[in-house]
Amino acid sequence: MCDADAKLDDWCLRDEGKHQGAGGDLLSSQRSYLPFIRQATPDPAAADVLDIGCGCGDWLALLKQEGFRAVGVDSNPDRVAAARRAGLQVHEADLFEYLKSIQDRALAAITAFHVVQSLPVESLPVLFAEALRVLRPDGVLILETPNPENLQVSGYSFWLDPAHVRLLPPPLLQHLVGHAGFIEQRIERVNPWPQYRPADQDRDELANRLNRLLYCGQNYALIARA
Repeated sequence: MCDADAKLDDWCLRDEGKHQGAGGDLLSSQRSYLPFIRQATPDPAAADVLDIGCGCGDWLALLKQEGFRAVGVDSNPDRVAAARRAGLQVHEADLFEYLKSIQDRALAAITAFHVVQSLPVESLPVLFAEALRVLRPDGVLILETPNPENLQVSGYSFWLDPAHVRLLPPPLLQHLVGHAGFIEQRIERVNPWPQYRPADQDRDELANRLNRLLYCGQNYALIARA
């Protein structure tokens, strides 16, 4: 890694989470994904969960607290060290190389929070093919990423993180995972701005549309089954 890359990675580490959904508690938001993990494996002690790009391990800690066997992978040594200090099992590795080392049908769930938007788009089919290979039948893939349907995200906050490569509209991500072979895809929009209100019959339709464009979920999750 060159000095410029190291400095950028250090900046991203110190800024981690700041722009992933202003006004929302990220860990509280992540709790909403626990039912999908439980559905993939009724017995938490038998569930092997992999978190890709695990950062300092907040989600891993929550999974561990809930009784799941969870492991993380991240390429940043400082994040890995922080997660290990918290007693979490984390590997320092390239995510693609790590996935290739996993046996077929070994995992109950794979999660990735704010990772896919920082990958080259041509690498996404490779990621999803490997994820499908290592997941058990009925295993679950959960991907959370910034929501370009929100104009404040697509026009401003997405670009605050220099590691971001491109926005991924929900239909595009659905198409990519569907092409890889995942089924039963669903989209969950999360972290709306406090100003957001669902469509109100008594309000002007134009106002409702503008409200959705400006204040709807800042992030969305694609949840798909193997």
